[in-house]
Amino acid sequence: MRRPALRDACRFDRASTLASRFAAGRDGIAAVEFALLAPILILLFVGAVELSHFANNVRKVGFLTRAVGEVASQGETIDSRGAQEIFGAAALILPPFDGASAKIKLSTIGVASRDGASQATVCSVAASGNTEPRSVGEDLTSLFPGEEEGARFLYVEVEMPYRIFFVGEILSAEEGGDTLQIKKALKWPVRKGVRKNSRYPEIVLPTGRACET
Repeated sequence: MRRPALRDACRFDRASTLASRFAAGRDGIAAVEFALLAPILILLFVGAVELSHFANNVRKVGFLTRAVGEVASQGETIDSRGAQEIFGAAALILPPFDGASAKIKLSTIGVASRDGASQATVCSVAASGNTEPRSVGEDLTSLFPGEEEGARFLYVEVEMPYRIFFVGEILSAEEGGDTLQIKKALKWPVRKGVRKNSRYPEIVLPTGRACET
């Protein structure tokens, strides 16, 4: 009478063993699934961090552009030293990004009538030490069409490189292949200034002269 019971017990043990192996097999499948999904999840995480970092850099470049325009607009005649002090705002606004890498151009634009049409021209300029300013006399009508004759305003341009951490540190990209250029340009009104050849005040920058009529 005991043999059938022993036989049943053996069958139960065998079934338990098979169930355990099946469970282990499911664990293996989960491990394979994780191995397949992990790189994608890591890539999404790194991408989200990189995008947030880049957006923060773009936001700070925008702050810097507006700060340069606002501070410069409060002056009248700005010499080279004064211009460099204004550009020094990059060291205060851009961290944790490298403020020294920002290239800043500041131009006073005047609008005059030429052959019956308004022409926007660069009158005076300044730039940070790591870049060249715009050329005095440069025609920027394509950027500022339809401006009122006699108008005066500032044009601020900021450019700085953004180094992509994921590409530069992990993928070891070729030189320059891990960098994006962030550019921001703004037309900025003159808050104070001095009236020269127009009813509108202007800012006279280190290189150039007051805008002509």
